[in-house]
Parts: sequence; structure tokens; C-alpha cells
Amino acid sequence: MNGDIEIKNILYRDCDVIYHARHGADLGVFGILSLHGAEIENVRYEDIRVEHCENKLFCFRFMEEIFSIPGDQTFPGGISGVTIRDVSVGYQAGGPRSEFSGWSADKQIRGVSIEGLRYGRKIVQNAQDMGLQCNEWVSGVRLGMPSDAQ
Repeated sequence: MNGDIEIKNILYRDCDVIYHARHGADLGVFGILSLHGAEIENVRYEDIRVEHCENKLFCFRFMEEIFSIPGDQTFPGGISGVTIRDVSVGYQAGGPRSEFSGWSADKQIRGVSIEGLRYGRKIVQNAQDMGLQCNEWVSGVRLGMPSDAQ
């Protein structure tokens, strides 16, 4: 692994998640989980319906290990340009919660746009509405209505 890995231009659209169960690790219904140095950019989640969630809704973070697979965070990387648009949640056990966690000053999460996220009929207007926890290496998170709905 040389640190020159790019993962980009990924689209998840018009999906139904009927039930998402907790399986030990609280990694979210929608996860961007980086084990190695990679630039992950331009990921879009659009028009997605989640009926029942027992876990975090969104979990974007860098990890040292997942399911006994070791990672290597010595290489550069980052997560940027993520769009979450028109996602609705019917039920989330324990209330709304999501996590964005960068690794360091050199491995940050930047530029996440959350538009039209709904819990039932309530539109998420701020980080508290979705139970979003961010660390100091996360910047540029924007929440609100889709631009074409305003």
C-alpha cells in the first residue's frame, strides 16, 4: 500500500434499508471506514429510506482494525466531498446518532453536505437533531434543505 489510492465518485441512490441490526461494532447503516491511506471523495447518498436502525445512521471514520483486519494509518488520506441528500429514517433505536471522526491533522473529514435528512416528518436542521458527534479533525459540515426545495 503506497498511499496513492483514490476512491471517488461513488453514488448510492434510491435504496431501501428495511432493518439494520447491531453486530458488536457500532459502524452505522452508512459507513465510510478507512483502514489505510486513501483519498475518498465525492460520495453521494441520495433518496434512501431506512425503516429500522439499531445502530448509528452515518459513521465516517479512520480505523486501526476492523473485523480482525489490520489497518495502517501511517499513509496520508482523507474523506471529502460527501453529500447526503433526501435520506429518511423511520426509527432509530436509542434516538438519532451518527459519527464523523477524522484521524489527525493530515487525515481529516472535510466538506459533508447533509440536505433533507428526515427522522419521521422532522427535517434535520442541526447536528443535535441527528445526534452527530464530530472530533476536531472534521470541518465543513453543512445541514439543511436540498437547494431545489428552498
